[in-house]
Amino acid sequence: MRRALSVCAGAVVLAAVALAACPPAAAMPFPTTATSAAVDVSVSPSLIQAELGSFLWIAQTEVGSVKIRNSGSSAVSLEMQFSDAMHDMWGSVRAAGSSRAASILTVEPRYLVVMPGASGVVRIRADSSVALKKTLGAAAVLSITARPVVSAATSIAAASTATAAGTTSAGAATGARVDVTVLVKPSGARRAQGSPRWLWADGLTVGADGAWIDVHNDGPFYTWASGKIEVRRGGSRVSVPVPDSLILPGCMRRLSLTGLAEMGLSEGGHEVVIKLNGEEATTSVLNVVTQASPSRP
Repeated sequence: MRRALSVCAGAVVLAAVALAACPPAAAMPFPTTATSAAVDVSVSPSLIQAELGSFLWIAQTEVGSVKIRNSGSSAVSLEMQFSDAMHDMWGSVRAAGSSRAASILTVEPRYLVVMPGASGVVRIRADSSVALKKTLGAAAVLSITARPVVSAATSIAAASTATAAGTTSAGAATGARVDVTVLVKPSGARRAQGSPRWLWADGLTVGADGAWIDVHNDGPFYTWASGKIEVRRGGSRVSVPVPDSLILPGCMRRLSLTGLAEMGLSEGGHEVVIKLNGEEATTSVLNVVTQASPSRP
C-alpha cells in the first residue's frame, strides 16, 4: 500500500462568495454525443452558464440555447427534461434523482423532431425570481433523449404535432441520451455577513504520488474555486496554485495540487494559508500524519 502524509485540522473555513469569472466550457470534460444502433445526435454547447441581473422590476431570464444535430440516417424525436445536477469528488457531473431545477428552468420546445442531417434548437429560460430575489439558483442537467421515428410519414406527422400535443410518434427501437449541464445564479449574489459559510476545506493530503485538497460547497449557487495555498517553511512561505475548478452546491471536489508533494513536508504541525480568488485568506495550523493515499479510481 502506498503511504502518504495527511494534513488535517477539522474544518478549514473559507469565507465564500461565488466567483464571477468562469473558464470556457471547452475546458470541461462534458460528453457532446449520444449514439445507439439507430440514433446519432450531438449537442452544442454541452455546458451553459448564466448570471442573471435585473434593472428595477425588469429581470433577465434568458439563459441560453442548445443546438441538436441529427447525424444519423433516420429522423429522431427528441424529449427534453431537467434534473438537478451533482458531481462526484473528481468533478464528473451527472443527473440526480431530484428535479427542483424544473421549478426554476424551462426549455422550449420540450418535444422536437429532427430530420436526418438537420439540426434543431431549444431555448432555456429561468424564472424571474432568480434575478429579482437573488436567493435562488440552479445547477441542472438537461437530458435530451433521442429515439428513432418509425417512418418518413410518421416523421412529418410528428414534426407538425409534437409541440402542440406534447408527444411524438417515436418507434420502440432503443434510443440514446445526451446531457447538457445548465448553471444559473443571480448576478452579484453575496453571502450575508454573519451567515453560515458556503465554502470550506476539510484537509490536505500529501504523498509521493501527488497532493489534494477537499473543498465543499454548502452555498446555494455553483462556484469556480481557484487561488493558491501557502505553506510556511521556516521563515518563508512556499505557495502552490489551486486549479480553477467547478463545485456545484451541496458537492465536494478533490482538487489536485501541483508542487505541494515535492516540498517534502515532515510530520508535525505546519501553518497553511488558503487563498481563493475573491475570498478572505484562511490560516490554520495543520498536523501532518501518515495515512494511505486517496488514489483516484
